[in-house]
Amino acid sequence: MDLGLERFLELVKKDLGAEDARIELGGKPPTNPDLLWCEVPGCDARVVAVMSGPVRGRLELEHKLTGLAEGFAGTIDRSAARATGRPFEGSSTRARLDAELSALVARAGAARAAVFDTSSPMIWGASLLEDGANSSANLELERWVEELRSDRAEELKAAHGHVVRLTLDSDSECLARMFGGLYVLALTFEATLSEPVAVGALLHAAETIERLVFALPPVDPPPGGKVIRLPKRGQ
Repeated sequence: MDLGLERFLELVKKDLGAEDARIELGGKPPTNPDLLWCEVPGCDARVVAVMSGPVRGRLELEHKLTGLAEGFAGTIDRSAARATGRPFEGSSTRARLDAELSALVARAGAARAAVFDTSSPMIWGASLLEDGANSSANLELERWVEELRSDRAEELKAAHGHVVRLTLDSDSECLARMFGGLYVLALTFEATLSEPVAVGALLHAAETIERLVFALPPVDPPPGGKVIRLPKRGQ
């Protein structure tokens, strides 16, 4: 067994007080009242915890199990890929990052969200576009990301991980937070920014988004090239 997967299953047993834990691929979800389970985001697998009897506080425990599965989704997906013989390229982690950024946009009332770093032209993830949106939305995102990277990086570094509110050259409002000494999670707003709501949503999502970013495989830009990875329209 993959050591990372073994560690995850031991953590599930410890945190949930389960007698056993396993990963299931395919089939129907369990119906036994002694079992807790959750789907693994971005992966055709589920985590099942075997309890000692009918589960009390099921919703709370399921929420905890889902959080654990999200944190180890890459490990689970790699193991599932080996078990089924399919290739693993980390695409599920990228898809989950874009999905988390899209959910953050909805909760914060933002126009767009992205994660980039200050040492390369890479955009690691971005919220998805609505059906019917055109490429100008991605061009606008690239523009404000480059403004933050080139002109506002010192302000972000000086905030020491706190959320910073900025006004961009386009007069759009922006919330940004640096993490890992290199990466920036940023949101832009077209409508009036409700700072308590938006900052709360950003901080609530930050841990999951940061974990996904750190789980991404490295991407090396070609010599002299500009690497931008943005979701296509409707994806």
